[in-house]
Amino acid sequence: MSHDSDAVSRTDTECCRGWIRSLAEGLQGLFLLVDASGVLVEGVVHSVLQKRLCAMEPVAGVQLGQVLPRLAKVLDQGLTICRNTGYLQKNEHLIEEADGTTFVKCYIVKLKHNRFSVIVIDSHHERSLALQVAALEADQRQTIQLLHELDARYRTLFDSLNEGVVFVARDGRVLAANEAAAQIFRTTPSEFQKLQVDGRPLPFQIIGEDLQPLPLEQWPMSLTLSSGLPQRESVVGVVFPSSGPFWLALNARPLWRSGESVPYAVVVSFFDITLRKQLEQELHHQAFHDALTSLPNRSLFMDRLDTAIRQARRAGDLVAVFFVDLNGFKSINDELGHDIGDQFLQCVARRLSDSLRDGDTVARFGGDEFTVLLPSLQGAEDALRVAERVLDDLQQPMVLSGMTLTAGASVGISLYPHDGSDSAMLIRHADQAMYRVKAQGRNGCEFFSDEMSVRSGRPQRSDSESSREAVTGPLGQPWDGARGFWRGPSDSE
Repeated sequence: MSHDSDAVSRTDTECCRGWIRSLAEGLQGLFLLVDASGVLVEGVVHSVLQKRLCAMEPVAGVQLGQVLPRLAKVLDQGLTICRNTGYLQKNEHLIEEADGTTFVKCYIVKLKHNRFSVIVIDSHHERSLALQVAALEADQRQTIQLLHELDARYRTLFDSLNEGVVFVARDGRVLAANEAAAQIFRTTPSEFQKLQVDGRPLPFQIIGEDLQPLPLEQWPMSLTLSSGLPQRESVVGVVFPSSGPFWLALNARPLWRSGESVPYAVVVSFFDITLRKQLEQELHHQAFHDALTSLPNRSLFMDRLDTAIRQARRAGDLVAVFFVDLNGFKSINDELGHDIGDQFLQCVARRLSDSLRDGDTVARFGGDEFTVLLPSLQGAEDALRVAERVLDDLQQPMVLSGMTLTAGASVGISLYPHDGSDSAMLIRHADQAMYRVKAQGRNGCEFFSDEMSVRSGRPQRSDSESSREAVTGPLGQPWDGARGFWRGPSDSE
């Protein structure tokens, strides 16, 4: 029985030694068992570490300092402390060599029967990993600092731009807005970022160049998000409840993430072009309106007449053109001066405009000649009624610089499609009809016809009849019928 127990004990001992050898190989370490005086009882050494530490073969009965001479002092101190206190001793030791540096960890543990376990492990890889981690942490700190610096530079550049710049996510969140954008939209960058551009009510309205509200899906940023294509030099108006529109020129560019087929956001840059827009409108007005009366000029009138003819051709309506010539205007300029003549033309322009329907056009064709466009008529009698109203309104007295004047006019009328199929022909025929009125005594209207026989029915008066009218001016001055205006006190002989 005793023999069997010894065999089992030897087997267990061999198993334990094999396990320790495997640990030594795996951990690249030395496992030594010593007594209280530091004499080696048994030991297992990894060959590579043994060579690097210049350790001798672990032979029983040899002092620990002889086995590991390069660590003798450290191990002797640790063994003394562990023997007196019973506490685990742990030390890290650095060994400088010509071919490099070796880092080892030493553990001394008190066992039963006054035995001590001494373990030396190569911590070179662990130490290298720690150094790599430390280096990575330092790189990370440096990267974070660099990112902070780049963010500060970006923010400084972002806010110093004169253009407004806004980043908008696909879901409508405003990711960022610079100072210029906030100023243009009368808010602050932080308040701007609270906006949600997804169809929810906004404190402003976006309109198109036609002054009509622009649906969200037609905004430049929405077009870019849906198509992935940039939008350049788009013009929109912004309207706040308390003011009129101001105008912006916008550029929208998509922002992409790798592997995604749609933009995740859009960057919108814009600047205020309200002054430019106003200047364009002023130049357009000057190009197509008369400087004295602010009425449309000949070019704009012809353009509107062309449009009216096209619409009438589709709808089957009539279009009427009046050619209006003022009677006696040259005498006003000659006798009363050009200032009074200009005021007279301005007053005539206002009266002509007030006599017309919405959608009609009156233009100054040149000198004392005006043209009138009446689109979408159902019959010639509609044009006649307007012409008679124009003549009645013009003959109402007007007071200019203390003098009362009236405006007589000769009106020729042509109709589309009866009197012409294009603008030039309608103007020419209306002009011919006007001269027919002048030839028959002025102060009336007449439709064009090939025989010039269709009259308006208004009674016509000759110049001699007009000159014999018994009427009186505001200061008792006589009417000068030959000239067609009231004579003021400065004109009396």
